[in-house]
Amino acid sequence: MPRRRHRHWAGGRQGGTINDPHTPMGVLDRLGSALCDLAPLHLPTGVSLRDDRVALVVPGVTYDGLLDAMFHMIRQNTAASPAVLIKLLEVLTAVASCEKVPERVAGLQRHADLVRGDGHRAIATPEDRDELRQRHARFGATRSGAWPR
Repeated sequence: MPRRRHRHWAGGRQGGTINDPHTPMGVLDRLGSALCDLAPLHLPTGVSLRDDRVALVVPGVTYDGLLDAMFHMIRQNTAASPAVLIKLLEVLTAVASCEKVPERVAGLQRHADLVRGDGHRAIATPEDRDELRQRHARFGATRSGAWPR
């Protein structure tokens, strides 16, 4: 039986860039929702015990690893798109308002800082860079509890 080729996630394009900001913005909404759903849950360590002894060890998923897999590629491929970077900061801010574990919030902060740094380097319009800085500040205020949730 012949295999069907799957289209690239960004609107069916086969190139290395994303010209349509709506697709990654929609993906970011879904990823943020998944992270908020994950907030009250504990990630398994990959260690299974039997009679209080290690019976099986498999690679586990860390929260930081999950964030990296979710956000690095989108951020890297849309660094010059103010709309997508602003949306990414909005999503990170929303997740930070759901998340209570300090180590997880620190991972969200790391990604917010990466977004701000990439945007500062790649976005040419001063107004767009200012908007990105404001969204980054809103993330920080939400993280510290100073911004209304």
